[in-house]
Amino acid sequence: MAAATLASADTRIYAAVAALVTAPVATATPLAFVDRFVGNVPPTGLPAAKFPAAMIRCNGTQAERPVATLTGIGTVDRVKASWSVLVQMTDPNDVTRGVNGSAAFPGILRIVDAVTAVLNGLWLDDAYMERVLRLVSALPDPAIPSTLIVYDVRFEAMLDAPSAYAAQVAAYEAAASDIEQMRGDVNVQGTVDTAPNPLVQLVAEPNE
Repeated sequence: MAAATLASADTRIYAAVAALVTAPVATATPLAFVDRFVGNVPPTGLPAAKFPAAMIRCNGTQAERPVATLTGIGTVDRVKASWSVLVQMTDPNDVTRGVNGSAAFPGILRIVDAVTAVLNGLWLDDAYMERVLRLVSALPDPAIPSTLIVYDVRFEAMLDAPSAYAAQVAAYEAAASDIEQMRGDVNVQGTVDTAPNPLVQLVAEPNE
């Protein structure tokens, strides 16, 4: 079974967040727009067509090599992959409405809760040791002016690092020559046993 990749995890995350889009918005589905994003959020906010909006950004990976003492395979290569769900809404006329809101008009905190609910613990098929996506933090973006409300909701996943090792082992084994069957015996002269009834017989099947 193929290991989870950055691309497959990103697709899973996007699908979960996209399920929160509806018109009109509600507490359970508080988004009007979802897309992907790269780079820092500009002072003018996210380039969304509608608000409230969520933009998904992959923040990259960091390699880790824990020692797998129980499995006996030594060190294993994995990566800690990070995603941000950047959520934004604009309501400069009413801070309370923009921050908390109501069931009919969810504020940024209700949006953060909804995003967290669909992503924290999300199953990523064939992630490292079957670990799920986990919430890291949900913090306001300090570079955004007070006329906008933008939160960075960050998640992490543990994935197996892509490696050339398995393919190299398979290629080496495919190119290796089979060892022929080996037969041997011990038949000491002068004993009561006579050939072909040796005291010890050996048959080795090195390729089985």
